[in-house]
Parts: sequence; structure tokens; C-alpha cells
Amino acid sequence: RYSIGSLRARLFHDTDFGLWKFNAYRNHLSAELDSAATFQVTGRSVEARNDVTVVGVENQLIPFAGHALRIGGEYRRNTFGSVFSGKTDVGYEVMALSGTWHWQASEDLSLIASGRMDRLETFADGPPLAPFNADDYKNEYNEPSYNLGAQYDLTGRDRVSLLAARGVQTASLLELSFIFPRAAVNGFLPVTADPRLKPTVVDSIEFDYERDIDFLDGTLNLAVFAQEHRHLKTVPGLGPSNVAIVNGQPVITTFNAGDSKSWGAEAEITGRFDPNWKYGASYSYLDMDDDLTLNKGAIEQPIMYEGTTPNHIVKGQLGYENGPFTADLFVQWRSEQEQIKNLNGTAFGIAHVNSDINADARIAYRLGDNMELSFSGFNLLGKENTGTGLEIDQRFIATVNITFN
Repeated sequence: RYSIGSLRARLFHDTDFGLWKFNAYRNHLSAELDSAATFQVTGRSVEARNDVTVVGVENQLIPFAGHALRIGGEYRRNTFGSVFSGKTDVGYEVMALSGTWHWQASEDLSLIASGRMDRLETFADGPPLAPFNADDYKNEYNEPSYNLGAQYDLTGRDRVSLLAARGVQTASLLELSFIFPRAAVNGFLPVTADPRLKPTVVDSIEFDYERDIDFLDGTLNLAVFAQEHRHLKTVPGLGPSNVAIVNGQPVITTFNAGDSKSWGAEAEITGRFDPNWKYGASYSYLDMDDDLTLNKGAIEQPIMYEGTTPNHIVKGQLGYENGPFTADLFVQWRSEQEQIKNLNGTAFGIAHVNSDINADARIAYRLGDNMELSFSGFNLLGKENTGTGLEIDQRFIATVNITFN
């Protein structure tokens, strides 16, 4: 059973000093779940509540020709509580300042820069939730984030762009506050979140080159990129190495599991070789290097980006269009990889997955402006095992799509 409430106010005011926007809203959610159907805790239902309050203001203005600015501020308060946390609500408050600058330097060159500074504080409104103490809920993080982009038209058919960004992923309230004292795993140890969990920080940079190719009636895109994740977050798992000692008590918990770096390159060409035929082909390479606190012993945990990501992926597309009739074929090849496999419900291991190729297709016919008949096929090559999970079915779907104006 759910109860949802929401209240929102918005105000716009256009002045000589730009367009001002004011926004405020509050959302409330309360839920009551049947415990026997969810956590196998009999005798009571599982209740949860979540409240979100946001107040923000921003100003958009054009101070000079070719320049556009946006500045803003925001306050956010987010709280979560459940029957397992008693009368204690766990949450965080955020104060943020942000700004964006767009400069159209010339017909060929444009730049955009945006930044944001967040000050986040976690708290517990009530007694601390065991096994944590009051100080564990008093955390403060000051994290900047930004996006930088520049695009330059070299010759009219050649274009280059540079992108750089830093993003911050705050831990969710479930990751900060969830407490389940009677989880029937690992000797009935409590399953708990960790209010000390740090935000994940992602830094990335990418360089793109695009060229129009007349004799192919197409476009070539080339890209190289690099990315780094710091303070990766896990979720409570089933393996014994998920057990941590918090203030002298063993629990199954979530935590920051280390860092991960990656770099790669992509090449793609799309176009037409006839008014009715279109094509596309791409190749991507990705290399990852993990530095994790997990997966250093005999028992693997379900977090491993380095091995579970294929290094090479090739994609192809061929399409035909003739009036109301369209047909498309999609093919993908992936190189070999390793995946986490659940061995016995409490432990994980590594399974080798061979390279695989597969194909999907779709044909469609439009009857007038409001009706389309289509037939789609998935997994046409009949691959049943492309990973460590369940077998993949071969599927065919017929669809009638009618639009009412």
C-alpha cells in the first residue's frame, strides 16, 4: 500500500537583468509492504517513508552578443526511514551553487562551460541505528563538478570537439540508511547500509573527429576517451567477504570498494549508397584497470569491471526504405570476457565467456499516417549462452501500432 503526496510552486520573472526562475517542491512517499512476501519477517508489515524538499533559484541572462550565462543556487533535504529504524530518519542536506557560460566565438567555434559546487551533510534525526554511533552519521563532503566542451568546424566537412567532465554520484538513502536486522544469510548477520559511504567521483575526457565523406554519402566519426572512477560503491552481497566489523559488531554491509580506470577508442561510419539503402558500421575498443579492495582472495565478489567488459565490440547495420516499407538488420560481435557466477548462493566465482555474434531484424509497413504493422526478430542466430545468467530465448514479435490524433 502506497501513499504519495506532492506540492510544487514555480515563479518566473523577466527583468532587465535576465530571466529569474524560482522553484520549490516537496514530495512525500510512505509505503507498507507485506513482510511475509518481502523479507520473511512475520508478525508485522514493513513500513518505509521518504521526504524530499527542494528550493532553487536561477538567473539566465545575455550580457554580451554571443555570450549566455546562467547562475543558480539550490537547497535540498532528503530523508528516509523504515520500521527497522524506529523513529530515526536518516538523510542528507545539500547546498549547491552552479553556473553555465556559453560562448559562440564565431560561426566555426563554440564553447560551453558549466560548474557546480555541492556541500553535502549527512545526519540522523533520532537515535543512531546499531551498530553505528552518532558520529558515524555526521559526515560532510564538499565536491565540485563541471562540464567543458568545445567544437570547431575546420573546413566545412571536418569537425573536431573536446569534452571534459567531472561528475559526483552521491550515495542513495538506501545505501546510507537501510537496516535489516534479521536477514537469513551468513548466520543471520544483520544487513546494513553505511552512513560513512563516500560519493563516487567520475572524471572523463574525450576527443572527437567527424568528417563528411561525399563518395560514400556518409559520415566518419572517430573518438578517443579516458575515464576514472574513485570511491566505487558496492551493495550488500551474499559472500563471506562482505562481512565487516563495525564498532565491534559483524555485519553484511556496503562500502567503497576502490577505483577503476579505463580508456578506449571508437570508429563509426554511417551513410547511404542508394536512395533506398542505408548502412552503418562501428568498432570500439575499451581497456579497463581496476584497483579494488575486493577480489584479492579466493572468493570473488559481484563487482569486477575489468574482466566483465569485452575489449572489442563490432556492430553493423543495413537498412532498406521504399515508401511505406522499411527493413533493418542489426549484427553485433563481442570479444571474450569473464563474468561473475553464483556458485552456491553464498559464494561467487569467475566464468569464462567466449566471443559471440548475434543478429536482430525488423520489417515494417505503414498503412496511412496512423497505422504501422511490424515484425521483429531477436537473437536470430539462436545463441543460448552469452553469459553466466539464464539462457537467452529467440523471440519474434508482431506489432500493430495505431496512433489516434
